[in-house]
Amino acid sequence: MATFSERLGGASYLGGVELASLRVGEDPRGAGELQDLELEEVTLRECDMASATLRRVVLRDCDVVDCDLSLARFLDCRFVECRFTRCRAVGVAWTGAEGSLIARVPFSFAACRLDLGSFQGIDVTGSVFRDCSLREVDFTEAVLRGVDFTGSDLAGATFHRSDLRGADLVGALNVTLDPRQNRLAGARFSAAGALSLLEAFDIVIG
Repeated sequence: MATFSERLGGASYLGGVELASLRVGEDPRGAGELQDLELEEVTLRECDMASATLRRVVLRDCDVVDCDLSLARFLDCRFVECRFTRCRAVGVAWTGAEGSLIARVPFSFAACRLDLGSFQGIDVTGSVFRDCSLREVDFTEAVLRGVDFTGSDLAGATFHRSDLRGADLVGALNVTLDPRQNRLAGARFSAAGALSLLEAFDIVIG
């Protein structure tokens, strides 16, 4: 598998192309660093970015397909209208511990595995998490207004002081949240999901 450095040849900007089957760094086991790069209208397909560090990387209107981003670190990165499809991104702190920024323009995840990740405190208004695994993801204090969680598994996900106004959780699985600790005006739930909101009040139905 070739590396991003070999394919880019030192370029700091690339637009309108497909980058396929690349890895970050020379080590085939992962890690490595990708920095000071802007990709626009680029498709990343079957790339291995697991355990890599992305520093000052901008993805603008990009499609990320069948890629592995598990345990990747995003530092001072920006994602603008990006679409992630069938990606594996387990254990990713999308917040970025050192100033990483998820742009407020909506982006989408479809059929992705995002377990054990964190969106704590960031604004992902209007974004899509469709048919994703979001098990034990931390959404504490995240702004999730109008977000679409259709078909996603939220088992063990943490919602605390989260803004879910207008969010669509119809068809979402294993939703557990305390309506006293989150903003839910206009949020849509399935019948089973709505009943799960009563668990916070120790109410027994039936």
